[in-house]
Amino acid sequence: MALFVCSRLIAENRPFPHDVRDRREGFSPLTPEEVRALAVQDITIGSHTRTHFDCGTRDRDQLMGEIVGSRQDLEAMLDREVRYFAFPGGHRENMSREAMAIASSAYRHHFSAHGGVNIVPAGALRHLRRVSWPSSLWELELALQGVLEMDEPASRGAPVGPIGPSGAGDPRASRAHETA
Repeated sequence: MALFVCSRLIAENRPFPHDVRDRREGFSPLTPEEVRALAVQDITIGSHTRTHFDCGTRDRDQLMGEIVGSRQDLEAMLDREVRYFAFPGGHRENMSREAMAIASSAYRHHFSAHGGVNIVPAGALRHLRRVSWPSSLWELELALQGVLEMDEPASRGAPVGPIGPSGAGDPRASRAHETA
């Protein structure tokens, strides 16, 4: 299990900017002690920028401070390597080319939320698409069953997730013998 955190919000005990903007109260960030306790319990702590910064900008100085600075902050806080990064917002408009390049050079893997199946290329997979939070129980059920991922074209590669390269997990594969 992984938890992506914003280092400066934790260090300064500040709420997420979107919670302030939307007038949501009572959502205090974790404390540094709580983050350390989770890490000791084998929860992987990943970076989510320092301030939940929108990485759609092309300003390299800001991006370096937010993306790389968060890693440095968290490594000092946890006294261990931080290998994973998740883009705040996680959609294409929240990830400039500059941000992608910085995240790729600073972290082993980085995550986005613009959806889709992770296709394993010939080389190492560095950018993983994380799943957005479902807006209803029905969407959650469909996602858990893998129904939303079933129509991935085979020509793009072998999906990593509910339906494996051999068809394992594909509900259509278990019914194929019924129609033959």
